[in-house]
Amino acid sequence: MMKLYYSPTSPYVRKVTACLIELGLADQVERVSMNVWADTAAPYREINPLGKVPTLVLQDGSVLFDSPLICEYLVSIAGSDKQQILTPNEPKRAQEAKLWHAAADGITDACVLRFLELKRDEAQRSPSWQARQETSIKKTCAWFAQQPLAAHGFSLGSLSLATTLEYVDLRYGDYDWRKDHAVLASWHRDFADRPSLRETAPPTS
Repeated sequence: MMKLYYSPTSPYVRKVTACLIELGLADQVERVSMNVWADTAAPYREINPLGKVPTLVLQDGSVLFDSPLICEYLVSIAGSDKQQILTPNEPKRAQEAKLWHAAADGITDACVLRFLELKRDEAQRSPSWQARQETSIKKTCAWFAQQPLAAHGFSLGSLSLATTLEYVDLRYGDYDWRKDHAVLASWHRDFADRPSLRETAPPTS
């Protein structure tokens, strides 16, 4: 059985877990909770030198980290009838899905950096650094609002976008992206009704 190291609030982990559900692979993975910030997590760096989650340990003991790579691996081992669920065959759609995936992860990265900045002592915080992350989040949400949301369908890109938007709610709750982008809000409301997203809903703090 594979082993997935995870943190409950990580949107990167949530994306991988939703991917497992969509591909019918959830029962092939043992989940191991990991607080990467705890002193007791030091040995974890022997598994993932970056000290981040998610990390997927395969049955042969080899290790994968970084959520896009993990998702791509999971797609590769799913049956051929399931692979097209998350990876479009048509080259233009496949490229669009990868772009969406990268852009959504970029929003998440900015949210994480902003959150960590706000956890520092106030005297050590950089307002310009915080503002830069907030601009990245807002500009990329606006970019997504201009994309062919309804026509895109389901892919790793749209799955990543959905989990990312809910992470914005968690870590940057004073930004009302739904008010700013009604089309994006409508898309998310429908998309988030998928069982894989309902089953992996993040904690509220």
